[in-house]
Amino acid sequence: MKDQPKQIGLLAGTGEVPVYFAKRATQSGIRVVSVSFSHAIHAKLEPLVDKAYSIGLGKTGKIFKTFKDENITDLVMLGKVDKKIIFKTSFFDLRAIKFFKNLISQEDKILLVGVIKEIEKEGFRVLDQKKLLGEIFPGKGVLTGRKPSSKEIDEIEFGLPIAKKLADMEIGQTIVIKNKTVV
Repeated sequence: MKDQPKQIGLLAGTGEVPVYFAKRATQSGIRVVSVSFSHAIHAKLEPLVDKAYSIGLGKTGKIFKTFKDENITDLVMLGKVDKKIIFKTSFFDLRAIKFFKNLISQEDKILLVGVIKEIEKEGFRVLDQKKLLGEIFPGKGVLTGRKPSSKEIDEIEFGLPIAKKLADMEIGQTIVIKNKTVV
């Protein structure tokens, strides 16, 4: 985490990644101000960060104001946000409703890019997760106990472009291939 800002705002969804980041950043001398989208993740982060807030995901105006009041300019988004939340319109402030209305679709990529643009419009810089937490992203190579056989490599090479297309279409992220056939 060298060459990072002295303070970072953390937009925290669920899971262990925001907690891991908070521990690492604090150990590296980075001041962390977290905005958690649930009370459960807030409870985990509160003892680890300099300041912790629990603000509903749909309260974008309040989230931006909180970070500005804390003099935060750099943000990182970590953790899972359940996509079905976007169907609960009563959950959102006027600004968030307007944001969703202007999206061409609510696919994951469109949502993520839209959220980043909205954050940047507010004057914040969104930091790259891979640069902050590169050690938790697996590199290329064998990640299991044994190397795939040449036949298995052929199956992988056949299936990978299909799996990528399915992921892009938000149908799924996993396929099973046997004899160069999707099963």
